[in-house]
Amino acid sequence: MAHPTDGHLMLRAVERLGALARAHGVTLRQSFARVARRARREASRLLYSRGHKQGQRHLRKLRTYLGRLIRDIGRKIAGDPALEAAFATPLERAQRIHDQQPGDAEKLYAFHAPEVECMG
Repeated sequence: MAHPTDGHLMLRAVERLGALARAHGVTLRQSFARVARRARREASRLLYSRGHKQGQRHLRKLRTYLGRLIRDIGRKIAGDPALEAAFATPLERAQRIHDQQPGDAEKLYAFHAPEVECMG
């Protein structure tokens, strides 16, 4: 499981939403798959090696990519009940990942398993 505000969760959300959109034939403005992967890698590298400010910048970019993807999918599936039902749970989880902050109580620790809780 990941740290709840880590870039890894945001990357997983971007990847899962992109795959789900492809599977249901929803054409996206941009999938953000490549740029999100690069932003997460850069954030991990910089946060490990004293580049905290630049690492946080890449995490903000990753959060922006996720938000843009959520809004784009929301626009494309609006009015289609079948697509809205298919995307309801993944979009809700992605929105939770996008919105959660370090001080929040009910954090999502894994995109695929929302029942996971913090042990400490």
